[in-house]
Amino acid sequence: MPPSAPTPAPRPSPPIVLGLVAACIAVCGPWSKPWVALLVGMALGLAGLLAGWPWLKKHARKLSRVAMLSCIIASGLRIDLQMLAKAATEGVLLAVGTIFGALALGLLAGKLLKVEREVGLLISSGTAICGGSAIAAVGGAIGATPSAMAISTGCVFLLNAVALFVFPPIAHAIGLTEEQFGTWAGVAIHDMSSVAAAGKAYVLTPGSGVAFDTAQVVKLTRVIWIVPLVFLASWYMRRAERTQAAPGKAPALTLRQKFAGFPYFIFGFVGCSLLRTLFPQVAVIKPTLDIVLLVGFSLALFLIGLGLSRDALRQVGWRALVLAAGLWIALSALTLFFV
Repeated sequence: MPPSAPTPAPRPSPPIVLGLVAACIAVCGPWSKPWVALLVGMALGLAGLLAGWPWLKKHARKLSRVAMLSCIIASGLRIDLQMLAKAATEGVLLAVGTIFGALALGLLAGKLLKVEREVGLLISSGTAICGGSAIAAVGGAIGATPSAMAISTGCVFLLNAVALFVFPPIAHAIGLTEEQFGTWAGVAIHDMSSVAAAGKAYVLTPGSGVAFDTAQVVKLTRVIWIVPLVFLASWYMRRAERTQAAPGKAPALTLRQKFAGFPYFIFGFVGCSLLRTLFPQVAVIKPTLDIVLLVGFSLALFLIGLGLSRDALRQVGWRALVLAAGLWIALSALTLFFV
């Protein structure tokens, strides 16, 4: 008998698609808030609406990434190079101290909690610099297993969601200025997407956008540390493998593989900032740009939340989650003290 043809992947039914589109429109308009879009997306994702429909889940993930990166790049039109350079020079000591402090504390805590070495390094790297981007870059550099990547990314995703809900109320309660909040969020929140969303949510003066701009600049000045971190992580893992005298030799990774997760959107952001510097008249589009960015970030967060599932939550072990949460809380508290 001839082999049977593979069963095609199921496609979502029209009512489900229409319901998701309606929910997206309801929470992703200029009248909504990014955290509301994330919360609704998470609720629908945990309800299992995408279960069994890998086609829709795959495209939702791709679209969320495109929307988020496009918004981050376009937001460079709000900031000129002078502001970018000023933030980079003023915050270099804070960046160095918090990045290497978080790495050292994370690796030590990972040993004490008996977290797998790969997972501990990935969580520490993601917390120290920029969440998923750092995890992808370091994971490629050390040849991390898919399970280690999934666990580390899952921890970071959960804490990003928590940060969106708890950071603004804490900042309001203790009376942080927009600039102080932007600095705190840029250091302590993992991913660029959540940093931008938190900055959008913290507005003391209508239309100012100071928290949003400051948070993005601070985070971008940390992202460049991915380059030395990749080489440091490779050295650390090679050293650990030599001390264990593990049999066999892992295949050498190419430079392209090592930088598979490098956030190249930095160059787009700086390019837009250069455009703003050379042509100051670009500032006239700021009101329209703010609306576009609000809708774009809300859409990206809604789709990110939609990709959450109960299986993904179960995959995150308690040891890894304790390490990620403890390290994140320590970094947040230390940064808030200095701010």
